[in-house]
Amino acid sequence: MEASGIYPFDRETTFNTKVTRNALPLPSEHLHSDSNVIFSFFSFLKLPDLAELSSEDAKFLEMKGCLHVPAKPILNEFVQQYFLHVHPCLPILNEADFWSMYHNVADPTRKVHSLSLFTLRAMLFASCAFVPAKVIRLAGLGDTRTARNTLYSQAKLLFDFKAERDALAKAQGALLLTYQSSSIELHCGSLWLTISIQNAMAIGAHVYNLHDEADAHGYCKNTKKRLWWSILLRDRILPLGMRRHLQITPQNFDLSLDCMTEEDFEDEIYHSCVYNPETKRLLARVLRIQCKLAIVLTGVIMLVYSPNGFGQPKFMSEEAFLKTVNELEDVRANLSQWSNDSKATLGPILHSDKVHESVALYSGLTFMYYHAARLALCHFEALTLEIHQKYIQDSHKRLLERIRDELEDAASCITNSVKGFLTRGIARHLPISAIAYTALPLLLNALDVKLSASTSQTATRQRRFRYYAEIMQSYRDRYDGTDGVAAFIQKALQFADNVNISIMFQQTQSGKRKSESCGWPEVFTREPRLYLRLWLTLDYAFTRGSFPQDADLPEYVRELDISRLAKYFPEPALFLESPLPAPSPLKRGSVFEIEDAPETQEQQLQQHQQGEQPTVPTEDARSPSPSPVSSTTRQNPVHSEFHDTAEPYYSYPRQTSTSASWPVSYDEFSPTFPPQDLDGGYLDFSNFEDTTSESPAVASFDGAEQGLNYPVDRLTTLGSNMKFGFNEEVPMWTDNMLNEVLGAITTQSAM
Repeated sequence: MEASGIYPFDRETTFNTKVTRNALPLPSEHLHSDSNVIFSFFSFLKLPDLAELSSEDAKFLEMKGCLHVPAKPILNEFVQQYFLHVHPCLPILNEADFWSMYHNVADPTRKVHSLSLFTLRAMLFASCAFVPAKVIRLAGLGDTRTARNTLYSQAKLLFDFKAERDALAKAQGALLLTYQSSSIELHCGSLWLTISIQNAMAIGAHVYNLHDEADAHGYCKNTKKRLWWSILLRDRILPLGMRRHLQITPQNFDLSLDCMTEEDFEDEIYHSCVYNPETKRLLARVLRIQCKLAIVLTGVIMLVYSPNGFGQPKFMSEEAFLKTVNELEDVRANLSQWSNDSKATLGPILHSDKVHESVALYSGLTFMYYHAARLALCHFEALTLEIHQKYIQDSHKRLLERIRDELEDAASCITNSVKGFLTRGIARHLPISAIAYTALPLLLNALDVKLSASTSQTATRQRRFRYYAEIMQSYRDRYDGTDGVAAFIQKALQFADNVNISIMFQQTQSGKRKSESCGWPEVFTREPRLYLRLWLTLDYAFTRGSFPQDADLPEYVRELDISRLAKYFPEPALFLESPLPAPSPLKRGSVFEIEDAPETQEQQLQQHQQGEQPTVPTEDARSPSPSPVSSTTRQNPVHSEFHDTAEPYYSYPRQTSTSASWPVSYDEFSPTFPPQDLDGGYLDFSNFEDTTSESPAVASFDGAEQGLNYPVDRLTTLGSNMKFGFNEEVPMWTDNMLNEVLGAITTQSAM
């Protein structure tokens, strides 16, 4: 391994003196602190390749605390939190086997009697976010964020120094390290995922179905199946959240193979130290629907996110355009079918407040992924429609309105999920991946607050926004990755402010300002390119890890006719100097408690004040949309957890193209992509020696991204001929609320 610059020595120039296992200090002689002991204190922990390291390397690892683990009372808390909050969605270990060796129980039926120190260190890192702060302080690790960074570094050092060479242990440990993300290493998890995939393939985990018996290395089918489906889950959750391409495609894995079932966990259902059998069975059921969702997400991600990173779709021929539309319809139908099947499978537990909080948490999280996929699909389609308006001129407006309704429903469902997590007090158990899934809904809710037309509407929208403020604070307390995401959101809001300053204070030709209700859905339908620019800005930031310059975005969203937009936006409300009443306290209830449609409440209130008969919506949100209605009179749909469409969602023109051929670059819309690595080339799954020994570095890893890491404080402009400035008359209380949470996050590193 080449020197990486983070070690005080170059490994190639160190002495090659070897140290044997018994040359290490004895456990009784080597207490690193009152709360840590040498790993050999626990008989089930193994690190056989430590003896192959030079004495200098071994001493360095010991000095960094890599060879120590928390004492038993503290370790108990870490492993309990691991099996409570990591294992349910990433079951790489057999829980029954673990507890047997952890408690040193002599059980001849158990085939696994030891655990790699590297795997345990990765477990400590993954579970750290859920361990009580008091326990973390007792372990001498400071606060939660500091502890995560320390534990991650210690696990990474073991990998970098090749202290563990067993492919299974490396695959398991690397997969747990995919939970690492920070403002410096935003995409670190993707690199660890690559390492895990290649080590898993080295032991044949991807062909687990070919052999029922244990192989020559003792790896049984169940172990391989657990590992591979856990990898597949991470290879769907990470790309969907980080807006990146897949690493495991249908070309290198048969997705028709049966996914994880309750039978695969039968051995551990009655041997768990943290859950009763009933809860274990429910969690196994949730995991199964997650695996089925992973299969459906394959089509979504391959269609929406280019394997070349942040792509700019090019103009297609009408034939290619219609082919893409057909793929969209197929993927959306698969998502809808998954939703129906999952509802039937989980049944009443989705809305029950009597199930274990972990069942509520992971079922809610699963549906958050589903709604995020709906958002991604709608955005991709809207972008495709904007580029190819000439093919759908007659139906363009109607199609945008239907996409808007889908977007609004999906975003509202995520908001209700966030509210449910907070209501039940389980938001603190959300994994780091949830940050990426709540970023866009947070941004949209902030925009809604800014576009409020009255104080009552502002109060309603502010209450919804406060849910996201609370959950961002929860993230901030545990995850470094929150810092970068908060900066991205702030920059996107800054851009929105610049646009709003230019349009909200302009008068119509009659000299009167509009006062109609307005929110981000109206922005989407009336000026879709303005909305798409905000979405693409955030997507670029997640994809590349930096805020975009104007030239980084597609040309069709760079220049906007701002003067034309004035008539669409309401007059800013005159806000009272006295503070708004505090929102009602959250009531404990269902994770998916459906909130009354706030926009409908606002409209009914205005009608009542004017002596009109309130209009009551009669359509079910899950029924097909009626004929297009103008956005000024439409009723917002009641947002439900499941959005099922009884008829084909779209009605695109199907005529054969008779126009001249257009320049086409169809590669970016192809439904199948070969396996790609993170440098833009093909993944070579046959060469494991060179690809499994390097851990992620701090530097940029995507060759296509080199030179694009612009400073995050660079303000995006709409065009060189447009000037924008902040106007002091604009209500800034929304930004002040953001600063209470997001400002504290972004300045955390300087404290």
